[in-house]
Amino acid sequence: MRSLPGRQSRSSSDIPPASVTRAGAHADQRRRILRAIAELTGVRGYGDVTVELIVKRAHVSFKTLYKHYAGKEECLLDLCESAFDGTERTIRERLAAEAAPWPDQVALVLRTLIDLIVARLGLPLYVKPSRGGSALGAGPVHEAAELPAALLSCFAYGDIALIERFIAGTEVTVGVIDLGAGPQALPAVEIVPGDGGYDYTARYTAGKTEFYVPARLPGEVAAQVARIAGAVHSVLGLRDLSRTDLIVDETGTPYFLEVNVSPGMTETSTLPMALEASGHSFGSTCVRLLQLAAARGA
Repeated sequence: MRSLPGRQSRSSSDIPPASVTRAGAHADQRRRILRAIAELTGVRGYGDVTVELIVKRAHVSFKTLYKHYAGKEECLLDLCESAFDGTERTIRERLAAEAAPWPDQVALVLRTLIDLIVARLGLPLYVKPSRGGSALGAGPVHEAAELPAALLSCFAYGDIALIERFIAGTEVTVGVIDLGAGPQALPAVEIVPGDGGYDYTARYTAGKTEFYVPARLPGEVAAQVARIAGAVHSVLGLRDLSRTDLIVDETGTPYFLEVNVSPGMTETSTLPMALEASGHSFGSTCVRLLQLAAARGA
């Protein structure tokens, strides 16, 4: 942590005695922080009023902070560090008024960002680009410390990262095809990857993943995922073909993950498997889709 600029305190009585700070190398650093905070808040002393004023200045609930600490002194010390970005903004305002302006800047506190995400969604998480495919830039996050690297990987494949609660369950895909008589949901395909998950290698390496067509789902759940895939295709105004990916949790509740408007057609892709299971010839289906596209001039 960088040292904080500011005027010297009016007297040594404004600074808490060294005995309330932690022993060792952090003591001097903490006293400097407290000195700067005391100057910025314009208060003297070291009682409840000082702590509450500082908390108010940092826009943090005093009760929320204090309940985690045995004493108000320790609460104040921790607050001075955790609210450092707010303190720095106040210092910049003082310097701009009395010395020289600073360039406009934005302070992004990574720990705060991660804490907010985890508080909102919990753990584990799943991070993925808002657009793309083949699991590129996508993957699970089991610990908060893994989130920065996951985001870095995700942003390499797109400008928007989606962070969602990870749901354990049965992963299925449902293809929808329209050969001229309206959208038709194909049998669901169940995906059972190896230990590494359903990543790029598992998707395109034969034998890395097991597939079950139709998916091993209860009849009512199979009908439900088919309805969801058909609804996604219609609501989004898709045409010809699409593939909807879902997770069915242990209670049998399906969760929509994403829809692919250009699903894979390789030997390990799920749409050709579903076509075959529904009695459609892959070759004749492709010819029919080309005929439909040529007829509409697109």
